[in-house]
Amino acid sequence: MRVVALGFVGATLLGTLVGSASFSSNGLLKRLARIYVEVIRNIPLLLQLVFWYFVVFLALPNGEAAIQL
Repeated sequence: MRVVALGFVGATLLGTLVGSASFSSNGLLKRLARIYVEVIRNIPLLLQLVFWYFVVFLALPNGEAAIQL
């Protein structure tokens, strides 16, 4: 539940920031927000999921190397 809540909050913040940046009067900020949106929209979701799984999650340390609090 913590991961879901953190993802929900993070996605909401990122979407709000990029959405408000796309309506900015600053030309550079507006273009960067539009480029970000177009890149994310034009990459298929399955390809994004494969990227996150193989590049990010498999690169994380296993449970034995985890930091103990």
